[in-house]
Amino acid sequence: MSCSSAPLLTVGDVERTAIAMYCNGEKTPSDLQRFNYLASEAGLHVTQQVIATSEVPVAIFMCCQSLKVYLKTVSPLPSSTSPSPLSTDVNPHGEGATHDPFMSRLRSIKAFLEEAIVCRYREQNAQGGGPATNTMFYIRGLLDCFALVVRAGLLEITEFSNVAIDILRSFEMAKQSSFGAHDGEVGPLSPVSPDKLALMLLDTLVQTIGIVNEKQPLSEHRRIHAHFKDKCLDDIFDVTVSCLFALHLEIQGGSRQPLFAQDPGLVEATVSLARSVLCFDFIGLLDMNGSDVSEEPSSMNFPASWRRVCLDPQFFPFVWDLFTGLGDNASVGVREALLRCINCLCCIRRSFFQNDEERRRWLGLVLQGTLHVMSKTSSWLQEPRLCAEFCRLLCRIKPNFQLNELLEDPNYERWLTMVTDFTCSAFLNWPYTASSLGYLCLFWSRLVGSQQYAKKEKMTHFEEVVPRVVGAFVNSRMDMAGAFFPSPSSMSGSSSPRNSPRHQNQQHLANVQQQQQGEFGQDNPLSDATGDFVSQMDWMANLLRVCLHQVVGDIAKLFRDNANHYSAAISQRRPPSGVVEERLAWLAFLFGSLMKVSSSSEDDFDADASIISSMFQLMELMMQRYSIRSAPSSSHPQMWIVGSGSATEHLELATLHFLHHFRNMYVGETTSQANKTLSRLQERLGFETMKTSDMQGRLLEFMLSKIVSNLQAWSVDMSPAQAGGGDGLGGEDGEGGSRSNVLGETLRLLRDLSCGFVSGRQLLDLPTVRRLLSAQGAHEFSFQRHARLYRLRVRYRHTTTTLLFLESGISQRQLSLYLSPFVGVLDELRRRYDEAAAMSSGNAMQGMSMFLQDAAIQDAVVGALCDLRGAATACIGRRNFHMYFEAMFPKHFETILAIATTASNETMIVQLLRFAFEVCHNRCQRIHFDPHSAGGFQLFFFAADVVQTVGTRILDWVVNSIFGGGQVDLAEASQSLTALLEKSAVRLDGMSTSANPCSLFSVRDRYDWLVKVSQLLLAVANCALSGAYCNFGVLAMYHDTKLSSLLATVWQLLLLLPLELLVGAPKLANVHFALVAEIFTLHVGFLQAHCRVHDVLRVLGVLEGGLQATALSSTASTSAYAAIGSLARHIVEGRWASRQDDLINASSMSPSRHGINNNSGANNLPLFAVTHPTPLEGMLLQEDSQLLVRWTLLTFKNLLIDDGTSLFRYAEALLPLTWYLRLTAATVGSIDGSGFPYGLATLLSRGSQRPTETCKEWVVLLNKLFDGIVEENLERKSRDKFLQQLTVLKNSSKNMN
Repeated sequence: MSCSSAPLLTVGDVERTAIAMYCNGEKTPSDLQRFNYLASEAGLHVTQQVIATSEVPVAIFMCCQSLKVYLKTVSPLPSSTSPSPLSTDVNPHGEGATHDPFMSRLRSIKAFLEEAIVCRYREQNAQGGGPATNTMFYIRGLLDCFALVVRAGLLEITEFSNVAIDILRSFEMAKQSSFGAHDGEVGPLSPVSPDKLALMLLDTLVQTIGIVNEKQPLSEHRRIHAHFKDKCLDDIFDVTVSCLFALHLEIQGGSRQPLFAQDPGLVEATVSLARSVLCFDFIGLLDMNGSDVSEEPSSMNFPASWRRVCLDPQFFPFVWDLFTGLGDNASVGVREALLRCINCLCCIRRSFFQNDEERRRWLGLVLQGTLHVMSKTSSWLQEPRLCAEFCRLLCRIKPNFQLNELLEDPNYERWLTMVTDFTCSAFLNWPYTASSLGYLCLFWSRLVGSQQYAKKEKMTHFEEVVPRVVGAFVNSRMDMAGAFFPSPSSMSGSSSPRNSPRHQNQQHLANVQQQQQGEFGQDNPLSDATGDFVSQMDWMANLLRVCLHQVVGDIAKLFRDNANHYSAAISQRRPPSGVVEERLAWLAFLFGSLMKVSSSSEDDFDADASIISSMFQLMELMMQRYSIRSAPSSSHPQMWIVGSGSATEHLELATLHFLHHFRNMYVGETTSQANKTLSRLQERLGFETMKTSDMQGRLLEFMLSKIVSNLQAWSVDMSPAQAGGGDGLGGEDGEGGSRSNVLGETLRLLRDLSCGFVSGRQLLDLPTVRRLLSAQGAHEFSFQRHARLYRLRVRYRHTTTTLLFLESGISQRQLSLYLSPFVGVLDELRRRYDEAAAMSSGNAMQGMSMFLQDAAIQDAVVGALCDLRGAATACIGRRNFHMYFEAMFPKHFETILAIATTASNETMIVQLLRFAFEVCHNRCQRIHFDPHSAGGFQLFFFAADVVQTVGTRILDWVVNSIFGGGQVDLAEASQSLTALLEKSAVRLDGMSTSANPCSLFSVRDRYDWLVKVSQLLLAVANCALSGAYCNFGVLAMYHDTKLSSLLATVWQLLLLLPLELLVGAPKLANVHFALVAEIFTLHVGFLQAHCRVHDVLRVLGVLEGGLQATALSSTASTSAYAAIGSLARHIVEGRWASRQDDLINASSMSPSRHGINNNSGANNLPLFAVTHPTPLEGMLLQEDSQLLVRWTLLTFKNLLIDDGTSLFRYAEALLPLTWYLRLTAATVGSIDGSGFPYGLATLLSRGSQRPTETCKEWVVLLNKLFDGIVEENLERKSRDKFLQQLTVLKNSSKNMN
């Protein structure tokens, strides 16, 4: 819901409706009508019958839901009755100043909600015997609404700072006034007591303050946050501690009135409030519930006022006792919340303690408490939430306490032993501790990583415990493998008919779900081996490096045993067991992460060499398996069973993970430690006499053979499900499936090898690479012919072209020979085109269109476009791109234009536009032609023809299919484009294929395809206009119409796209606003000559709406400000030019023969009175007189709420805008009749608590903007000076109210 919607939703409407329904008890038709509107705005549907039969709390709750929606979507100072931004009811001097009524409404709503929460309306529910869950549902809605109201007025309303005391006083009075009962006590049917309500309200308030409102600037959120922390949090903390002490006293049996025993919900409310207070974001930007383990806050910045309570000798022990005292009697949620409180107390920042003695004593309490908890873990180790929270506590100990501090504690050795036992138990109980694994791995990695900083006289005992931890982790992963895959015996081959290859593949695909979900319902970590999984393996590799010489024998034996089972299956011509492959995959991932950690001892060098040789032997077995399956005469297709999530895929991805990190360490530029490992590897492989450089060549050759084996084996017999889903729009936006994952990682490894300075040149010497670069090896791998893997094809061709350009002195003939297999498809199309032209007497387009209907030809053309696009991406230097352009122009570009004219396949159109974008993109200034060359004009003509051809077809399709033909105003039609697309499904399906390029699409796919094609078209046009390889002045001089035709097509596309579509499509918004900025910067003459005024205003309205939308990206908003600044610059420079003409005329009329200076007439002219409106200004302001003023105000407001550090984009727009206001001060710039700074200051001070003083402060700051700018120009020197003053203005505005 937006505050600009009609009819406007105001706080007063919600307040009056709620009071009318609750207090008066009257349901008049007007109230019901208004309530229905409020409910619909909140996403709720309420009929008159429902309201008539429902109880009053339902009506109040739903009104509060509407208020919640409103408060979450309004601007920082919403006011339904505030004047228009351009009205003049408030003058700069403060006479007649009015205050915003929003704050007074907040006061009344807060009082009303307090009454609604504590009043006797629940008595009706108690007498009716209604369920307690429904009542709590209504109450929680009221609490959320109350917290939002307090948050909205916390900075402006002084009495809101005492909200905690007010809440406690209100509920104390409610308790004394027989809340919920008739006899002064809480009734038995009351589901909630006043004490519990008070705690719940405080809890909700603390949580709501920490929520960042997306509609609110971050600086405003920090102000609210800091104000609440300083004014309210201390009182809430005192209440929390008192409640915790009362709960602990009652558990110990020392309480006379067992309140918590009578109301179990009171325990939950108390602990929840304690968690919210202790986990409060004291900085203002922390994510206390983040999923990223490594980025969690490591310390809590408690206020200094809490030191008296927290550092009390009895406080922390009593919290530990409270956790253990609750035991199993409390719910898991309560114990988890209390453990979170302990977690926060364990990681208090260092400056909170006054001396080292207090800190050491606190560390002793932390270790004693964790020891006490770990001694009783058997009862709750199988509770995933409790275990994860405790592991989180352990993980945050090390960042707050140094290892030397831990070593000085007398309980260190016992604590380390208990933590080791707990870690091993957690690893072995992996079905229940999956969420705890990351915390434990990070804890041990941090602990062991600081061993080098420990004092030498202290014993860390890591050599005793770390091997146990690593062993438990490895053993748990081996056990996990058996839970996701069947036993080896069930996977063994057989000669029975049921074990035919087809039956085995069907059986394998049927077991995919079992492989994804284990026996305990856990997800297989290897199915998503990215992100957190890789981090966990890296942390565990740090532990493995410490004790590698101790555990390498056991791990090598485990690896050898599974590798022998794998080898036996290969030799017997049967598929290996899934358990064996899964175990090998876990070990390979661990070995790959180990390659990232550098070795430092001789034992580590030997162990690394042993691991590398074992991995190479495994990869040789895998390649042997692939060769058996890929052989033409193979009678063992069951050797190849691959499905999504299969163990074969996991093992392949693990080996590629190993090769990636092995390449970084040992191939190419190596270190001395790497050379020592390679020398030992030579001994193991029998190459003792080989040089290190030759050894790297052999390793590189082995890695290339592995890459070729993967590309050959993993792309045969590929079904669409195995290849990946794609998006149906060219295969660029989605690539799932097992085989595409393996192929993608394989191509990434090949790309990394080719990009290396040493490894890339070594690859060129290998015969395999020479074969791949030849014309015979252009289509060696079958994945290049698959319809869903176009992105992989582009990536592969980019890599091979990069290798080709690494060869020094490559000639034009070599590049043409390399491109011949791809352009051969275009040559065949050209030959068919010429034949059709000869047979049909010049009507070749129809013959080309019929020829492109064949599916095989469509795939060939799309594949050729992908290959050519991939080759173009590798052309980084000017020489390489020039050779590529010479190889393609002009014959092949003409063929591509013919395809753009006749193609009816949606994938072909998308890939053609992607190719055109890549060719026209002046990346790294690669497009540069000699002065005597016409290449720049030819490339621009190609881009213009592509945009005009495809853009015209798209526009005709929209007009004919959606609007039924005829004259259509695209600016007006764009507002309902989405609805019209959905309504036109029947009409679109009835069109011919040639006229409707997406006739086979669903309604949603049509919409997505239009968005994608529009984005690509605008991107190609933007590259052509901003590429700087064509002189547009030459085109104008020779009356060439290419530029005007391109701009006309682009302008129609810009008019077609509504703001709602741009906000939902970030990529389209980025290129849309960038293209508008380009047009407003260099092609303003086109706007004046060929565009209607309301069309220009329509595009400017989209710019203005985009700047008001919070979902707009930074790139798009920067382009929007550049467009506004360019248009304002053109207007200001036009006014300066008009004044210069007046100055010249005035000086020509002065009598110089009398010795009077010729410039005296100019000096006597008023500064701002001699400018005249430009034609563009007159055209725009005639329709919207306050356009530039509104832009200035919008840019200033966005500047003030922006939290970024760079203000350059605002300065680029504000410098010409403010110059315009100064130049027009005598005519339209006096917004309030007082000149430039006063009018703008008046608008900026609206909504302030003291508008008169704020307005004067704004006047001072605005006058300083032009300090130091002595020349009337918009050049770099003036802009830099203006940017400095703008930064001062923003910093000074933070102190204004």
